[in-house]
Amino acid sequence: MNFSPARLKPLFILWIAYLALPIYLDAQTVLTNRIVDDPSSEPLPYATITTLDGSRGTLTNEDGEFAFEVDDLSDSLSISFLGYQTAFFSGRDLIDLDDIRLLPEAAQLTDVIVTADDDYLYRIIHQCRKTIRNAPVEWSRAFLQHVTKAEEQPIEMIQAYYNVSVSQKEVDHLILKNGRVAMAPLGDRYFINLGMTQAITRLDLFAKSESFNFHPLQLSLGQLRRRYELERKPSLSNAQLYHIAFRPKEENSPYFSGEIWIDKSNYFLRKVILRDNSLERHPFVSVFPDQEIKYIDLELAFTFSNAVNSQRLSHLQWQYELELQPTNRQVLGGMQRLHEQTNNHVTASGILHCYQYRDLFWEPLFEYSSEHNDYRKISFLPYNPDFWEANHGLVYSQEQLSYMAYFRDHGFLINYSEFPGEEESIFQFNNPHWASDKRIFYKYIRPQNPDGTSEIVPSAPLSFWPGEQPEDDIAVQIMVDINRLGDSVNYTSSTVLDIFETKSEPPYEDLDHCLLNMYFDLCELERRKMIAELDQAAELTYELIEEAHQSASYRIREIKRDFFSQVRGARKERMIRKWNKFIKQELDIDNMETFKIELNN
Repeated sequence: MNFSPARLKPLFILWIAYLALPIYLDAQTVLTNRIVDDPSSEPLPYATITTLDGSRGTLTNEDGEFAFEVDDLSDSLSISFLGYQTAFFSGRDLIDLDDIRLLPEAAQLTDVIVTADDDYLYRIIHQCRKTIRNAPVEWSRAFLQHVTKAEEQPIEMIQAYYNVSVSQKEVDHLILKNGRVAMAPLGDRYFINLGMTQAITRLDLFAKSESFNFHPLQLSLGQLRRRYELERKPSLSNAQLYHIAFRPKEENSPYFSGEIWIDKSNYFLRKVILRDNSLERHPFVSVFPDQEIKYIDLELAFTFSNAVNSQRLSHLQWQYELELQPTNRQVLGGMQRLHEQTNNHVTASGILHCYQYRDLFWEPLFEYSSEHNDYRKISFLPYNPDFWEANHGLVYSQEQLSYMAYFRDHGFLINYSEFPGEEESIFQFNNPHWASDKRIFYKYIRPQNPDGTSEIVPSAPLSFWPGEQPEDDIAVQIMVDINRLGDSVNYTSSTVLDIFETKSEPPYEDLDHCLLNMYFDLCELERRKMIAELDQAAELTYELIEEAHQSASYRIREIKRDFFSQVRGARKERMIRKWNKFIKQELDIDNMETFKIELNN
């Protein structure tokens, strides 16, 4: 969850505009409704809707609204919200309801245990901690949504799907399936959250972490008594749950305050909220050298649902606000200072919903670098409209709809077909996907001048590739995204240049640009061969596509070795012409003409 601005690594830039992608949608039937409190009619945000076996589910949005697909209108659904009576409906019942009204559980204050002190509260939390220690680890699909605002202006929205490894104590792994991003600048900067999923994996309800404050579920019984004051909260859920508030005995200590709900029958954790309005330990870092974090106010909430002999994580919510204040340090890299004498107030909220256990996504066929954050990973993925139509996430709230209109008019949206608009953005500098009407070239930006500006260094005189084998650092892969859509298998693919793994030293010459594009074209031809092989298959399976992808990736590595050894060899002029002629025949692209390459006979 490192809080950091978008920083462009200007190694490559697109020579011709992005190729427009066709969009086609398959109609689906879903149930839509709203869940409210009875009798107040107030919406219940993040209420849980699941099938009776718990295999599939969704959440309501901030306005209590949801959309959920059912196989049959006779299917039964369970609708629950902490502190309310669970309700059961068939799909057909929900069609005829304007609102789904949940009844609060009756207060049972007579069951409060009367003792000479409140030591029993410490023992309840300690017993709950024991159940967390042995919590089973399971895999689930998950949907993440995060919205950031600054100065009351929406500046970022992320929506992404993952396979996640979770237990009652932690989210251990998040493996990206697909994602999309909406952004708008504040002044002349983009503010984005990098490494958010890495930060989530540091949230452990049992073990202490260097990234966050401590809390009661991480402490032994003796430590809990020394560090915390506990209070039994009379609430509408007292009939089934213990509801306990906790606060550290010492002010300004690295301990969260908050609330916890524990099941009376088995001491399972149902919900815990962690709060601190002046967080001392956190994973947030500003990468702007001219700004630093002044304070952070953070709240985290874990909500669990029932499973066989255990609890499962239903969703993790977070919200925070922070303030960035100017520093006196020098601005680096040509970035201009924003609001030099003022602070930037940033607020954000998000949710991770684990909604389909054991039935996981097929993960994209692609080798990510360990240094790739989610933004970089999303920039590799080819757009798949079928995937986004089949996966609904959470219904947009009215506030979010207004945000999307703002992003469309003042920023950009990537992979949001329901909000058509211009997709030119800072992402045009990231990981180009091959297209016939765009070429790429190296771009070198000289470090910042004393006046704060930067400049592009002009090309040097024409020469051939040097002998230190720079092509070893050119990273091209075929990305394949495979999905089950009903009874069929759907896939999309793209040839992608990984600019973060492609390293080369300036100065760059016209021939450098030409050979880079020729190799990129040859990789695209291998992708097309892979597709032709798959088109001949009687039936597509994940295993078949994976095998074809492995073969194509091997051929790309072989072509890389052969191509660059030939265009640097003794007959380099002849071989460059030969490869250029081959690419022109196959793709109708003349790279030598495009880059004005003239060779000696």
